[in-house]
Amino acid sequence: HSATGDISSKIIGEYSSKIYSEKEDFACELSNGEFVPVTGSPSRMDLLRQLLNNGQLISYETTIEGMTLTNSANSDYQLMSKSSGISEKEAMLPESDLVLKPSSFHGLAFRDNRADDNVSAIVDNELGNNLATNRRGRYRSNTNRNGNLAKFEGVKRVLVVRVIDSEGRAHADSAEVISDKIFGTAGDQENMIQQFRDCSFGKLTLTHEPATSANSVLSHLSAPGVIEATIPVSLMNTTRAVIRNQVTQVVENKLGLRLAENFDHVMYILQKCYVQCGWGAYAYVNSWNSVYQGNYYRFPGVQLHEIGHNMNLGHSGGLDGTKKY
Repeated sequence: HSATGDISSKIIGEYSSKIYSEKEDFACELSNGEFVPVTGSPSRMDLLRQLLNNGQLISYETTIEGMTLTNSANSDYQLMSKSSGISEKEAMLPESDLVLKPSSFHGLAFRDNRADDNVSAIVDNELGNNLATNRRGRYRSNTNRNGNLAKFEGVKRVLVVRVIDSEGRAHADSAEVISDKIFGTAGDQENMIQQFRDCSFGKLTLTHEPATSANSVLSHLSAPGVIEATIPVSLMNTTRAVIRNQVTQVVENKLGLRLAENFDHVMYILQKCYVQCGWGAYAYVNSWNSVYQGNYYRFPGVQLHEIGHNMNLGHSGGLDGTKKY
């Protein structure tokens, strides 16, 4: 995408020149769709990264046994939890040998921190959870049960969420503008739908039209393919995981359905990042969810990059962070 204008050029320049951490973050996806950070001793986390990078741990297809769920011991998170009223949980890796198993469910997710965009997944069957990895570029996990995320033909259904926090913070773009930027519903010719269609030579269609089983969604939309959701926490003092979980919960309660079971891709658009920043957008690898802050969502190049991670695509330089992409 060739950006024009001072503002667009500045944003694209920041996105492409930003230096991101090469360190993977992992998260555990609970059976209710909630994500919690994965923690463990340095040696355990290093081993988890090795398993991910050598292919033994496969995004959303591997199970790790013996994990335990606890409240976060991080003092900063405790302060944020006190102000938001929502506790930050962690999934602890066992100190014993990590036992990996294939899963008929899904598992640990990995997110690459360079553009905040990907993930690999593992499920803890004892907790009924998925584990997800983040590297701020990023990789993350998926609860989509339809099994077609890594397929590149046919029709994929997309929902976009314009997030409003408890103090009224939301992206300045209206739902109508967001719909146009992503789906081209008001005449924007350079949009995600068109780019995926062209890049696949017409074999892959992304649409804002819900499946027949989810037709009830239509009455809740503020614009084609875009729903607005007010979360009960502030972007100013809430961690990324809690924000994401609150958005998922509010939207699912509003629609009366599970997002992962009714949409192939769901995009969350935040006004801005205030806590745990250093990213423009991120997505879960082999998954359904991607998150955008500020104006990064506007650019087809960013949209395709993140949705590509959802489709189980990594960076061209590999997963180990040693090469640029």
